[in-house]
This record gives sequence, structure tokens and C-alpha cells, in this order.
Amino acid sequence: MLQAQYCPYRLDFRFEARTSRAVMHHKDTYFIRIYDTYAPEVTLGAGECPLFAGLGADDRPDYEARLAAACRNPELALDEEYSSIRCLMARRGGWNSYKRSRMDGRQDHNGIAH
Repeated sequence: MLQAQYCPYRLDFRFEARTSRAVMHHKDTYFIRIYDTYAPEVTLGAGECPLFAGLGADDRPDYEARLAAACRNPELALDEEYSSIRCLMARRGGWNSYKRSRMDGRQDHNGIAH
């Protein structure tokens, strides 16, 4: 079964990062690691879900809760409303090839519906 874990991280800038709306002194982000519970030591995908405070549409109070839910079931995250979560999981997950290889290795499968 696919799962993911995330780690919040704050990037502290050594300079004033200017945007069209404000000056940023830091940026909060989340690093993601996708793995299979059958072999949790093997990383299948990794990436970043960046947040830009006050700038991006994903900068909402429930972001971390939505990210935690997506990590519990990464395949359902492909329908996630927040684009930073959805795009990361889609790019880093490799869902179609992964599902085919898992199914091909099973003894009790009846084929794959396309």
C-alpha cells in the first residue's frame, strides 16, 4: 500500500526576497516522501509542497490537515483541491506504472482494468 510522510520546514532567507506583493524573510514548505508499506525503506518518490504566504491559493488554515490526509492515502490525493498537493503526488507517485508492477507480482489477480 502506498503511503507518504511529510516534514514541515521553514526556509529562512539571508536576504529580503521580494515579490510583487510583499517582502519575505522566510518561506514555509513541506517535504514529502512516498513509499510502499511493504518496503518502507525504499523511497518511490520525493518532492516539495511549497506555500507562499499571502500569495498562493493553497495558503489556507487547513493546508497541513489536507496534506496529512493526502499522505495517508496518496492515490486519493490525485483529486485534491489544493494544486500543490495534487501536482506533487501526481508527478512523484508514478501511480499507473506502480500499480501495474504491484498487480503483476500478485498470484491472485484477475488482470487490470484499463
